[in-house]
Parts: sequence; C-alpha cells; structure tokens
Amino acid sequence: MKSRGRRFPWRTFGVEHILSVLDVRRAHTQAGVVARRRPAGLPEAFSVLDLGTTHLKALVCRRDGPTVEVLGQCVLPYGIQEQAPGGMVELCNRALTQAEDNSAVLGGRRLVPDDVVIGVPASTVVVRTSKVAYRRRDPSQPLDDAELERILYIGQRTALEELRRSDLPFSDAVILASSTQVQVAVDGHPADDPQGLRGENITLSLFNVAASRALLRALGRLAEGLQLTVAGFLVPVQAVVHTLGQALSLDGVGIDIGGRRTVVVCWRQGMVQGWASIPYGGQDFTLALQRAYHLDGERAERLKCWYGEGRLSPDHREGVQEVLRLPWEHWKDRLIESLLDLQANGSLPGHFWMWGGGARLSGSVEAVRAALSDPRLTFDGYPQVRLMDFAGLRSLRLAGEMDALACNSYAMAVAFSRQAGESRLMALQQATAAACRSEHLDIWIVGNE
Repeated sequence: MKSRGRRFPWRTFGVEHILSVLDVRRAHTQAGVVARRRPAGLPEAFSVLDLGTTHLKALVCRRDGPTVEVLGQCVLPYGIQEQAPGGMVELCNRALTQAEDNSAVLGGRRLVPDDVVIGVPASTVVVRTSKVAYRRRDPSQPLDDAELERILYIGQRTALEELRRSDLPFSDAVILASSTQVQVAVDGHPADDPQGLRGENITLSLFNVAASRALLRALGRLAEGLQLTVAGFLVPVQAVVHTLGQALSLDGVGIDIGGRRTVVVCWRQGMVQGWASIPYGGQDFTLALQRAYHLDGERAERLKCWYGEGRLSPDHREGVQEVLRLPWEHWKDRLIESLLDLQANGSLPGHFWMWGGGARLSGSVEAVRAALSDPRLTFDGYPQVRLMDFAGLRSLRLAGEMDALACNSYAMAVAFSRQAGESRLMALQQATAAACRSEHLDIWIVGNE
C-alpha cells in the first residue's frame, strides 16, 4: 500500500495524529538479521529517526566509544497530503528497513538494532537559560564531588523554578535530562572540570529543555509500534551545536532551513543559549514556484532543485529568481524577528552558519546577509555567513555517501554516542532529577518510561 505524506501539527503541540499509530506492529525479517544489544550503558548498535517536516530520515549505526559508524541510511519524503492512520509507522518501517538493507555487515547480513534515538522537533519544546551564583563557605578548600553536586542541585532548583513559573504552552511538562547543559566558572574563570579547584564564587550557566509528556509518550509508542526501545530523545539542532559548534566557532548562530520550518540557534562557548522556530522553510519556495508556473508539487520541487544546482538556462534562472524574490523577503523579515529575540540579553555572535535542505537553495546566503544589515541588530565583530560543512564530524564514519538532508541525523548519532564518555553528565542528571522532585516536575531519563 502506498502511504501519503502527513501534515505535522507541531505548532499547536498536537499529538493525536501520532497516537493513531499505536496498534500497528513492525515485523522484522528474520533471515540474515543481526540484532545486538549491550546489557548496560549505551547500546553498541542503534537506529536514528529524525521526523522532519517534509522528510523522514533513518540511520542504522554502530558505536565504538565516542565514534559512530553509519552503516545504512534512508531519506523518505512525506508529500503534502494528509495520510491515513497508521501511516507514520508504515513510513518509519519503510525507512528503517531500507537503512537496514543498506547496512550489509558481517558477511552481508542486515544489522537490525533494538534501540532507537528519536529527534524531538525544536518547535515543540521550550528552552530556558539561567545564570545562578553561589558563594562557598570555605573558598580555601578544594571543590569535591559532593559539594559540586550540591551546587548543581541548588542551581538547577533555581533554574527549574523559573522554568516552571514561565508561560509554558503545555501543562504536562517533562524535563529532557539528556538536553540539560551546564557551564561552571570559579571566581569568574571558566572551568571545564571544577573538581579540585579553590575559589569563593561559583557561577552556573544552566540550559534546560521542557517537552510535553504526551508528545514523548506518543513518540515512545511509535517506537513500540516499530518493536524498538527508545534509547534517547534529542533535539536535532542542539545535537548539531554539541557535535560541531566548538569546532567551528566557540560563539555562533546557526540557521537550519528545513522543509516547513527554520530553526535559529545561538550558542556561547559551545553551549546553546536559546533558539527560535520560524514556520517558513523550503516548502514555501516550492509552493511559490508551483503557483507561478502552474506545476504539480513534484515538478515544482524538481525546478527548485535545478535552480539551486545551477542547471537552468540564464533566462529560466532569471525567471525563477524573480518568483522567489518575495518568499525570500518574507523569510528574511521573520529571521530578523528571531534574531532580535535572541539578542535580548546583548549582542549576537559574529559567526553565522547555515545548514539544512533550504540552505542549498540559491539566494539563501544573500538573504541572511541582507537580514544582518538591519540596524537594530548588534554583533560581536563583523558578521560572517558561511555554509556548515558536516564533513568536519571527526567522530563520524560513513559506509556510503553523505546525504545533505540527513545532516541533523548524523549529528544526533554522534551526540548520542558521546554521552557515554561525558563523566559530568551523570552528576548533572542526578542533580537535575533531585531538583525536579523538589519542584514537582517530571523528568525523562533513558529507562524511566
């Protein structure tokens, strides 16, 4: 049966369309299947599902410490029509099966992991960055594990209280523990590992992500329908900053132009400070061409790609450029609004990086540069705009060619594999869990659902 693409109601946090897939079960082919699971810790083999707004991305991965190898991958378009109940599992099943078919390991047998990492769209979550100052009683004593965990607990309780009292768009908030980040400074000096240091004033910069429990449960049940166990939930744009941010620039702004949305993220010293979601993406440019040239969706998408690849004649290129001029103006105006929100607490970093399918469209870099000329925006130095190069993911190995539409998925795979080597993550999770209990907030940690 042929499945039609569905329209995701991410903006309104609706999950009823995802919930409709719960009774569908995925059949694994038994012949030539290798399924692996580690008894403790992160799984050696895992899949990645990134439910984008126009494309579904699936990866089959094998982890070796902080390095991850992508053995198989698949990218499926959704289309623009509503699909029947159960279609989401069917699409995921098709994508995962294709990725598994491409894995071809151990004598040609397929690798079918039991665990899956699922991307949570940035537009469905709420983020908050908080700064908390703590004064030690005895600054002459070195900072030990117990005191650090106590300081993290105090900081998280303050940060989560602010988050809980903010105007959340959902009443069933859950803290994503894997997305929590912290930066520590001792007497004003940043410290990657503050244990053993002496000082009086400890400053914490804490970043927390809240999601809807109903959404996470729906995504979890989607995994159950595929006979998979959720190994983790990750926000794709945060995974990109985690894996590539510091390698590009310690401070930066990322612009991820997806199919129906653009996510703008700001980071400082490699840690996310916040992001904004714009309900405008590559599909809007396709629709503009569709209306102007009276084409169906498939032919309009092909025309857009040819234009982006420079395959049109000069006359045709000029015509398409004129059609897309107004959509780029609308997109630019919304980008300016998002950047103004992100610079509420000061100037923006001067390094701007672009990725996503829409970033490859001709005119994208020019539109960002035009937005940055708005006099209301201020920067740390002269702003520079460049395309993100995911070939810089040193902890990633690919068995095949890289797919530009799967860049977020690659970053999610690497970010997940790194969790095993981040020793401070466990202490931060424990402090976050204790603070959540005190503030009567639910928390999602792998294995607690």
